[in-house]
Amino acid sequence: MWISAYFSGVKVGLGTLIGMRLRRVSPRQIIQPLIKATKTGLDLTTDQLEAHYLAGGNVNRVIDALIASHRFSSRRY
Repeated sequence: MWISAYFSGVKVGLGTLIGMRLRRVSPRQIIQPLIKATKTGLDLTTDQLEAHYLAGGNVNRVIDALIASHRFSSRRY
């Protein structure tokens, strides 16, 4: 996970990934949507996504909705 995040331009430390495991958060369900969001131009943190995950939310769906909203708002009419 760390290698794919690093080469995608997402700054995630190894300590962060270990902390996620200790908090019983699947790093894959946080890092992959974060990579997708970063490539789209959204500025999100692992803490924000992890909090949403721990609250019972579907992180991937939220990121997809944010990306759709970002694309819609960046259109020029």
